[in-house]
Amino acid sequence: MRIVDTTVWIDAERLRSPAVDRLSGLVREGAAAVSTVTVYELTCGPSTPASRLDYYAELFATSVQVLPLGVEEVEAAARLARLVGRSLGAPDALIAGTALANGMPLVTCDGGFRGLPGLTVELVPRTPVVHEPVAPCAAPAVPATPGARLRALRAAAGLRAHEAAQAAGMAPSNWARLESGRHAPALATLARAARALRVPISALLG
Repeated sequence: MRIVDTTVWIDAERLRSPAVDRLSGLVREGAAAVSTVTVYELTCGPSTPASRLDYYAELFATSVQVLPLGVEEVEAAARLARLVGRSLGAPDALIAGTALANGMPLVTCDGGFRGLPGLTVELVPRTPVVHEPVAPCAAPAVPATPGARLRALRAAAGLRAHEAAQAAGMAPSNWARLESGRHAPALATLARAARALRVPISALLG
């Protein structure tokens, strides 16, 4: 089990490949946990659209362990704050304190957590992974955009667009917009589409 910092969730929302891959892997394995501070930051932040609240509520209720902020967590955070000083803000201190009190590594995109006493940090890179070029004819060409990949995977599954939309629980017009690539889809929307096609979300992200 690992505590996933807010930065990883935000990078995954922005479809940055390393964060998407790491987060989806942890959730799939049932190995993702979050601090109540991260729950607050994701659901009550000023930049969180209302449409995301139901998604996070369902995810945290079913697939991700939410760790309470108790006395041990607060004491661990206070010890860190005293040791490090002002360079560690209160939310980060509480997230790190939660990881320490529960004996879990912290998965984060924020290098500022490295070097905190006693804390095991798994740093997720903020830049997209560079893949090695594929030799010509070694494999079929992979469509360049999530919409094109979605269309190709739907066709490979033998589904019509309206059937895939129904399986994903969305309107056919919304599915058509996904395939057209006219809008940048949210991670939650891509996750629903991937579930409908029974493929990992990474298959849509390339």
